[in-house]
Amino acid sequence: MSGLVKSVGIPLTELFANTSNILDKLVECQNRVNKKFSVVFYNESYDSSMVDELLKKHADKISKLNVTVTKKLTDGSLFNINVRPVHRYGYIGDTIQGLDHFIKLLKHIDVRMVEGYK
Repeated sequence: MSGLVKSVGIPLTELFANTSNILDKLVECQNRVNKKFSVVFYNESYDSSMVDELLKKHADKISKLNVTVTKKLTDGSLFNINVRPVHRYGYIGDTIQGLDHFIKLLKHIDVRMVEGYK
């Protein structure tokens, strides 16, 4: 799995609703996954000044992450949370639980790669 970018996509509305808990969980994901981890926040409704303010307010945690904010759902990620339509890997429901499912998926992929599946 060395070449696979382990990315998670989350609507920005989720981050605004539960900022601290989501960022803590994303930093936990980063610590587990290491180098090739990125977060894509899909912004459908916030103007750039609101987004910039949120990012600055939580810069201490966000600086530990490889974050992209985009309006295009086509800027995909390996695993999406609360994004419809659900792609191959996705979760609809609580964001924190979705991140737990993301971690389980990564563990499963790692095991399969060790077993020789690509």
